[in-house]
Amino acid sequence: MSADTCPNCSEPQLIGTRPGVLECNYCHATIINGQLICPACKRANQVGLEHCSTCGEPLTVIGAVITRQTSGSGSQRLEQLKQQAGTMKAKAEEHSRVRMDHFTAIDQRRIQAEKEAATRQELRDQSIMKYTAIGVGVFLLLVAIISLIIIL
Repeated sequence: MSADTCPNCSEPQLIGTRPGVLECNYCHATIINGQLICPACKRANQVGLEHCSTCGEPLTVIGAVITRQTSGSGSQRLEQLKQQAGTMKAKAEEHSRVRMDHFTAIDQRRIQAEKEAATRQELRDQSIMKYTAIGVGVFLLLVAIISLIIIL
């Protein structure tokens, strides 16, 4: 196989999209610096391997056909993700619970702060009422004294 031939599908023309990067117009395989990129996990693999050394996904058309025929399933990566789904769901639920606990704690602190602010405001209002009553009482007393002085 020449350098201009796709290692995945044997298409005779590869297109250089950037320096060191070749792409196949037919199967969309990507070769970066002479290494075939796995379509599932995006890891670099040596040209000539049938399956990805990281995730086990078929790298060539022949590898994909053989895998589908022998295992009865499509993607190795999909199978791995299906096996991890339960763990991923449990982790997501745990993270969600932790976030909800955090939000609940924030809300409880907010409610407590509102109660404390309302109590402080009530004390201020009582003080204002008390001093207003004293002020009105003193004013009325002064008015009464002045009235007595004027009358006498």
